[in-house]
Amino acid sequence: MDLQGAGPQLTLWFGSAKKWLSGPLLDVSGFTNTPELSTLDGFTYWYNYSMDEVYYMFGPQNPKSLSRWTANQFGKVERLLWNESISTWNLVLNLPKSQCDEYSQCGPYGLCDLNSSPICSCLRGFRPKTQQEWDQRDLSSGCVRLTALDCKNRTVGFMTVTHTSLPDTAMATCFHTTISLDECRQKCLTNCSCTGYASADIYGRGCIIWVSELVGVGTVSYGRREVYVRLASADLASIAHHQHEKDIRGDDELELPQLQWSTVMAATGNFAAENILGKGGFGPVYKGKLEGKEIAVKRLSRNSTQGVDEFKNEVILIAKLQHRNLVRLFGYCIQGEERMLIYEYMPNGSLDAFLFDKEKGVHLDWQARWRIIVGIARGLMYLHQDSRFRIIHRDLKASNILLDSAMNPKISDFGLARISGENESMTITRKVVGTFGYMAPEYALDGIFSVKSDVFSFGVLVLEIISGQRSRVSLSQPHLFLLGNNNAEVT
Repeated sequence: MDLQGAGPQLTLWFGSAKKWLSGPLLDVSGFTNTPELSTLDGFTYWYNYSMDEVYYMFGPQNPKSLSRWTANQFGKVERLLWNESISTWNLVLNLPKSQCDEYSQCGPYGLCDLNSSPICSCLRGFRPKTQQEWDQRDLSSGCVRLTALDCKNRTVGFMTVTHTSLPDTAMATCFHTTISLDECRQKCLTNCSCTGYASADIYGRGCIIWVSELVGVGTVSYGRREVYVRLASADLASIAHHQHEKDIRGDDELELPQLQWSTVMAATGNFAAENILGKGGFGPVYKGKLEGKEIAVKRLSRNSTQGVDEFKNEVILIAKLQHRNLVRLFGYCIQGEERMLIYEYMPNGSLDAFLFDKEKGVHLDWQARWRIIVGIARGLMYLHQDSRFRIIHRDLKASNILLDSAMNPKISDFGLARISGENESMTITRKVVGTFGYMAPEYALDGIFSVKSDVFSFGVLVLEIISGQRSRVSLSQPHLFLLGNNNAEVT
């Protein structure tokens, strides 16, 4: 428990380097940036923050249960609960949950957002400190101001950052009083070293003032925290102008650019046959080149098993998803009945082309197979836990895993994916879609799907990656199904 700054907070260190912060313990609602530490079902919590002592305690509500709290060698803090019936420890909480929860992921004045690519950007009114490092995805140096503050002439104001985690409060001061937010603002204005302020609790009471660079700003889906960042008037005016233009345009624009039909035609050589990379349920996929960058164009076939709804679904969903293990969508094209999606080009094609080909399969040694398994798992965990929307893919299979030049896996084809509510444990559909052999039994038989459906498909995929054998379903010979074949050999 680190007692420095605005309030005590749990801190994970690796030597002299901070790895994770819980956010300060400022009120009865718990640690500001980690609500899970006081809301996890099945546990009871106790806090004390006074001049005499500071503590945070937790315990299982069932007095016969055992729990423990550990820091492991991977830089994770884990809370575990003992399951007596199967004599094992069950993981119930794992922190930090994502890259954005790791300390100073984007450096000073950087904003971390899991739904952006890259996940780091500069707060408005700031620019990368070293552009070359940012171009190379080294984001730790953070950002610097576009315009220096001029406290003497008071040509400063504040920009509001909403739905955010609190920056590191180790160098901040907290006033535990009934001070209003307006009074907090005045305190910051009269202190030339002040870089920003926020309320001390979720009800807008009290005051936190930062007198150092803001580190650890990130978008969150919980709470209504707002941080007010001090900026020069010139930068505030520029931000207001851009926001006004956005308001005039409206928010109905798709987040992805729409390419002209002629542009896509030129990029693919008029959809030349020699540029076909493969065909799937959606239609043919063509290789192309756009502005010097290699692309893959997925063209909706008129007799496709997937239709316009799946096309729209993929555009809307994948535009909001950004992760190193998800294929990146550059744009789309609509011309009459034609529908096309423009992706990043994956030079090594799909995973099934390697797994089930004896000649190509020799390039997949155990280390490569392990990296592919871990990469798919990371992408799936992002879809289920870390993205702004919980996504169930519903068609996870070897042909929908694409490999880049370094054999890194990327999950693709989100035409059948569905958004699941945060509190939904399962959903029932009348239309069962996907690929037999990868479907969970409850989904194939009763149309019940959940994140567990994807986990089942992932398990089948892992078996295929390890054994090199395809998961086949034969109605005449059901014993030839990989999951039921006890004689499967590892190639």
